[in-house]
Amino acid sequence: MKRNPVALLVLLASIGLSACGRAVPSTLTPVTLMLDWVPNTNHTGIFVAQSRGYFAEAGLQVNIIQPGEVYAEQAVAAGAADFGVSFQEQITLARADAIPLVSIAAILQHNTSGFASRAELAAQSPADWAGLRYGSFGSPFEEPTLRVLMTCDGGDFSRLEIVETGFADPLSLLAEDQTDLAWIFFGWQGLQAEQLGIDLNIVMMQDWLDCIPDYYTPVLIASEATIAERPQIVRAFLQAVSRGYQEAIR
Repeated sequence: MKRNPVALLVLLASIGLSACGRAVPSTLTPVTLMLDWVPNTNHTGIFVAQSRGYFAEAGLQVNIIQPGEVYAEQAVAAGAADFGVSFQEQITLARADAIPLVSIAAILQHNTSGFASRAELAAQSPADWAGLRYGSFGSPFEEPTLRVLMTCDGGDFSRLEIVETGFADPLSLLAEDQTDLAWIFFGWQGLQAEQLGIDLNIVMMQDWLDCIPDYYTPVLIASEATIAERPQIVRAFLQAVSRGYQEAIR
């Protein structure tokens, strides 16, 4: 497996449950945070902040929920969630469509995602993806990203088959030979693949910055209305989350 040096967050299972002793306000303000997907290592600092009592110490009662029929971007824009976990690509598209979402913090300062294929396919670079089946989760930024990477590497994008898979588990699809290529986060599914004994080649985005820019992802988001009308809640939330991630990486 090709690996990229990434500062990995501690696993959720290793989070301690003791609070740090700061005074908790007698009245807590309820807020809702919607994740981008099932809980995973990208969310570690959030769950540390919850379990250590950092949200409570900031005066917040945070309800952490997973997306269902409605995703985080939709929920936050509609006011159904106060905060969300999203992706820089998604927020860029939302802003282009005049959807009033704002990226308020970067969970990771660099792009730690990459394109994974089964090792037996020997796809070491984007040009090698010609003739493979890519499992798409349906976002409009997937095809342009793949096209740029393959073209930059001298590959033939027209030979890449794009298969709509929705949000099915990409590792299962790869392992079961339903797809050949998937876009994953190394710190989450890359490590999970190692634990499951799935041998992958991963083309990391950071290795191809001559072809495509680096960017923050995932990110925390809020609506313009929340920022304007409840700035103290936004500050308290970010301070608590920051404490959680600082704790996680120590």
